[in-house]
Amino acid sequence: MLTNLFGIVMKAFYNMFNNYGIAILVFTLFSKIILFPVSLIVQKNSVKFLSIKPQLNKIKIDNYGDDNRITELESKLYKKEKYNPFFSAIPLILQIVILVILINIVTNPITYISNIDQGEREALINQVDNSKYKELKIIKEVKNENIKNKELQQLDLSFINYDLSDISIDTHNYLFPFIAALSTLVYCLISMKYNVLQKEESLFYNLVTTILSVLLSVYLGLYVPYGIALYWIFSNILAILQLFLLNAIINPKKYVDYKELELTKKKLKELSIDNRSRSIKQKEKADYKRFFSIDNKHFVIYGENKSYYRYFKGIINYLLKNSNIIIHYITSDIYDDAFKIDSDRFKCYYIGKAKLISLMMKMDSDIVLMTTPDLDNYHLKKSLIKKDIEYIFLPHGIGNHNVFGRKGSLDNFDTIFALDKYQKKEIEAGNKVYNLNRKVVELGYPMLDEMINNYKPKKISKRIIIAPSWQKDNIMDLCIDNIIDILTKKYDVIIRPHPQYLKYNKDKLLKYNGRKHIKIQDDYTDLSNIFDSEILITDWSAIAYEYAYTTKKSVIFINTPMKVLNKDYKKLNIDIFELKTRDIIGKSINLDELEDLEKTVEYLINNKQKYSKRITRLYKNNVYNPGNSSEVAAKYIASSIKEKISRRKHD
Repeated sequence: MLTNLFGIVMKAFYNMFNNYGIAILVFTLFSKIILFPVSLIVQKNSVKFLSIKPQLNKIKIDNYGDDNRITELESKLYKKEKYNPFFSAIPLILQIVILVILINIVTNPITYISNIDQGEREALINQVDNSKYKELKIIKEVKNENIKNKELQQLDLSFINYDLSDISIDTHNYLFPFIAALSTLVYCLISMKYNVLQKEESLFYNLVTTILSVLLSVYLGLYVPYGIALYWIFSNILAILQLFLLNAIINPKKYVDYKELELTKKKLKELSIDNRSRSIKQKEKADYKRFFSIDNKHFVIYGENKSYYRYFKGIINYLLKNSNIIIHYITSDIYDDAFKIDSDRFKCYYIGKAKLISLMMKMDSDIVLMTTPDLDNYHLKKSLIKKDIEYIFLPHGIGNHNVFGRKGSLDNFDTIFALDKYQKKEIEAGNKVYNLNRKVVELGYPMLDEMINNYKPKKISKRIIIAPSWQKDNIMDLCIDNIIDILTKKYDVIIRPHPQYLKYNKDKLLKYNGRKHIKIQDDYTDLSNIFDSEILITDWSAIAYEYAYTTKKSVIFINTPMKVLNKDYKKLNIDIFELKTRDIIGKSINLDELEDLEKTVEYLINNKQKYSKRITRLYKNNVYNPGNSSEVAAKYIASSIKEKISRRKHD
């Protein structure tokens, strides 16, 4: 149908100009004009994509390695911004469709250009051999007077002394293939610099695209009639002019933050580079093989990096001293302190985050203990090999997971180690609302026990530590400079940004280098600066409770927007622990009240005893098993393993 429609248009142009070459040129211009609105929509869509590209890059940065999560968030952003990722393919599809149609028209001029009816056409075709382009063959035979047909004798397929029905490979004239390839090369080079999307592609991608496009042009020039090559050449020229016109109508520079785009591209590139040495990669390969060479594994722990070892340390030490259980510890950090443990019953393995995905799917242990949420939701899946593994989640902080964790992030764990009464209440409410059957163990907080046990108060005055959480609009983004200007008049300030913030915003902290009374702490295994500080300032970080419970000193909370990852958190119908206790363990300050910060600091320092009693009361009334939570965890794990072994014997 489309071929017939375009054939009518081509015939009209031929009758209008009585020149086949001009008809093809005008047809090419006509196709660009009628499709220009589509090109305009595509340009708008492309600029829209580029305007949200920094956000897309940030999603990839924040969720690096979590492909499912990245896809989910990208889809939400596309929907929010009304961007359709498939629009960019429309011009290519249309160009291919028009090219195919035009090849059909140009190679069948009797059907689409002449006035000869179908019966006469078939009679003429019967007079030529089985050539590829029969109608072109007929016309050549007519011109050579081998076939008599008055109308076809008058059909002119020439253009500036070239017969547009000729094919370069037959005539050995390579002017058209050369010009077609040259026009394509020029168009590709200009597109690399001015096309909204293409200039953002890698050099390798653009080179491959250019080479393939030029090769296609050479092919068209060599193996199809000159008329198609003429269309291709003029189409490239018009495409270049159209590119500049589209950029003039919808200028990307008005809508795209290129500075932010380059910054996020740089950060994403840094993440993508595998900087691991050959020896580290070899260790990963060897550890992966060693892990699966051991049968009958009963207990596995996974720690994301070296800062997570401290959450498991007490449990590990108790099991090594009081049981015969062999502990298999997987870490994605080659520098994890777990490698320092010297015990025949402690096996440590380095597995990078990419390789970890397949390892988890092949897991064959009785119990897996981890602090990583979203099991089976995204990249870390439950085992496909062993279906009766007990997956235990150990929270790495006091506080609310229902609000500050993603919806359903703990749904696929079998057992939750609750640190305090609030977390137990939260898990049980979630079980009821979402019809889950997760076991809750009243554990307590092993790392907190160690903190309290090792804490030795020092008289260090005039030191304040700022330890924000990691979310949009945290202290570092909204008010860190104001806080520093206020506090450094009287106090030494330690800034301890969240590891994720430091990872992606290290350059933003350079301005504090060399400034008096300011220190940046990036060693997250060293807690001495935290506990030796007179006051801790945070927004929503769980470190507030670790600091307060350990030192019995108070905390100042800056009321930045609450980080809500689960929009359905109200379904559990329970209080938010952080909101309920902020003014028990310290004071909260709104962003527009920062001028009162110095007075608040002085007030809390002058009322240490009052807040110490409040903090002690909250700790004793809320946290489970103070001082012996590691023992509780170890005994639960040992009992669960024993039960599984016994069950297998009976089965």
